[in-house]
Amino acid sequence: MKPTNIFSSFNILSVSKVTDIISKYKIDLLYLGGNRNGSYLEQDVVEQMMKNAGGVPIVGYFSKDSNDFTDHYGEIVEEIKGAEIQTVEHKPTPYGYIPEGAQFTYHKKVDEDGYEREYLTVDAYLWDGRYEELKILQNGAPNNISMELNPDTCEGELIEVESVPFYKFTKADLCGVCILGKNVEPCFQGAELVKYSANGGNKELIDTLKQMKYELNAALEEESAEPVEPEEPKEPEIESDPLDDVPQPEEPTPDLTDDKDDGIPEPLPDESEGEDVEPTADDLDSVEDDVAEQEEEANADSKVSIEDLMRENSELRSAIEDLRKSYSSMETEYKQLCAERDARKAAEEHSEREALVNASREDIGEENYNDLMANVDNYSLEQLKSEIAVRGFAYLKALRSNFNLNSAKDNNPEIVNDLREPETQDEDWIKAVRSYKEN
Repeated sequence: MKPTNIFSSFNILSVSKVTDIISKYKIDLLYLGGNRNGSYLEQDVVEQMMKNAGGVPIVGYFSKDSNDFTDHYGEIVEEIKGAEIQTVEHKPTPYGYIPEGAQFTYHKKVDEDGYEREYLTVDAYLWDGRYEELKILQNGAPNNISMELNPDTCEGELIEVESVPFYKFTKADLCGVCILGKNVEPCFQGAELVKYSANGGNKELIDTLKQMKYELNAALEEESAEPVEPEEPKEPEIESDPLDDVPQPEEPTPDLTDDKDDGIPEPLPDESEGEDVEPTADDLDSVEDDVAEQEEEANADSKVSIEDLMRENSELRSAIEDLRKSYSSMETEYKQLCAERDARKAAEEHSEREALVNASREDIGEENYNDLMANVDNYSLEQLKSEIAVRGFAYLKALRSNFNLNSAKDNNPEIVNDLREPETQDEDWIKAVRSYKEN
């Protein structure tokens, strides 16, 4: 299953330097209406697509042999390293990206074929100071570009515009922009770009885009920053307490020479102070009795506590066993319900997918119809929609090709003289011709 691509020219309207290695480009990304590859875009779908275009990478594979970009997204070659021949995969290079919240506008212009088209113009950042091969974009004829759409989210329908069939997108998400050569038109190789895109989980590309975004944000922040002169530190002002100005009364100075009686009685001397009191035998017996009594109470309490704990433990074990039985019963019931739900859901989805394929039978042809019906359960509903759209588009192209061949044959009819014996009864003139040939 391959994503659909949209073909256009890499028309550069303006270039402005951000840093020595980063430039801001204003480019024509695509045009509305019918595309050369049979796709069709309207303004509402394009604007929905551009809302999610922030961060979409711009990639390409530059060939030093041809000194231009190629028609594919990297290549696999065999290289001689030492005494061995190794297979090496050359991946496409990320040259920049469409920024978040990119501003886009529309403008009309007449192309070289004489048709007026309405183009979508958008801002993009390219690292042309780091990659010398990007200079070719501003020299000579414009390079071509291919916008790759995510196959899992594409939706559309077959239409005719002035008796020409097109596949009109009703929903599309942009997953990448690929720079192509100046004389290269794309074929349906979009699945390769998805493999190298952020959607495909390419860690190397994701890390490179993160580094690019960091460099661009740092450059834009440095450009917008204004120097601020530091203020001289001010000495803190100490506010005076308003009560400081109020005169305070003078405290009286105590007279330490006064020996008069102040009325406080002196403490009586402790008669037992300094005397040692020895315990009697009765006191010792009383203490031992108290200790023994406390030990008996403690032992009795411990016995009661152990019995209580054993009884509670038995009750808990019984409760746990009941819970286990109840859980086992509930688990069995739950599994049965889940199985019934899954079976019902699978049947509903199967019927829904079959209905979708039946509804598209005329649009995809009998061969595609039989194949999809035989494998209908191997697709999700969204995958089946995309598969029908792609096969319908391919079937439409095949019909167009056959139509062109038949038209050519009609314009050059072949004259066939068939003098074989007809199956019906011979007419007199046929007998005469056959007799003449025999004589």
